[in-house]
Amino acid sequence: MKFGICVGVNQIKYLKEIDCDYAEVSLAGIADMSDEEFEKLYEENAKSDVKIEAANGFFPAHIRVVWPDFNAKQIAEYTNLALGRASRLGIDTCILGSGRSRKYSEGYSHEKAIEDFSNALRIVGDIAGRYNIVVGIEPLSYAETNVVNTVLDALEVSRRVGSDYIKVMADFFHMMNNKEDLNSLKEVGKDLVHVHVSAYSIPGRPAPASPTEDRYQEFFDILREIGFEGRISVEAVIRDLVKEGKTALEVLRSV
Repeated sequence: MKFGICVGVNQIKYLKEIDCDYAEVSLAGIADMSDEEFEKLYEENAKSDVKIEAANGFFPAHIRVVWPDFNAKQIAEYTNLALGRASRLGIDTCILGSGRSRKYSEGYSHEKAIEDFSNALRIVGDIAGRYNIVVGIEPLSYAETNVVNTVLDALEVSRRVGSDYIKVMADFFHMMNNKEDLNSLKEVGKDLVHVHVSAYSIPGRPAPASPTEDRYQEFFDILREIGFEGRISVEAVIRDLVKEGKTALEVLRSV
């Protein structure tokens, strides 16, 4: 397993101080950069001791992947730009959460929304394949979206899409928030490509601060049981990156 932290691009320089394996940044943020801003990031990343290896925040809020605003041309153009830049940075895993982008309005069929989302993922998967980037569908809390809330939901959609480049990710916070059985991960198995962790039992979604404050040990035992050897990122509300980030990585490496 490799351990990283979700950060803004201007925070990457601090990660060397806390024994961080990699940085995870916003894909939408990368896509929104001017060419000059992106080239600067590219050069900084090439020199950095801690490289950007993963991205989250796949779609910006204005790009919708369900009716009535589904626009295949817009989805394809954005994805090609975003993943093209991600590939240049060396990113090989992108996480697709983007709850607002995939949330459908009252009165629309859930099954039709799932099909819309699946169609968007087929477009994304085709483009991801060109860049050899795997996209992990992120199940989100029920309060954030009404499309794909559990890892089993994500697994079903990934199988419906049928792309080698569309897989599943798991977020400990969302699983706990949705009261999802952690053993669901056993059904996902090798289709699990990425993991996010933050504290759940402590208000405010802070970074892990103690091995015993939450069900981290159970979570990690299941990850080991299914043979997960990928990246695990701290995705939390962090005020002091060096102090809280260092502690969080120590906690995760200890369980």
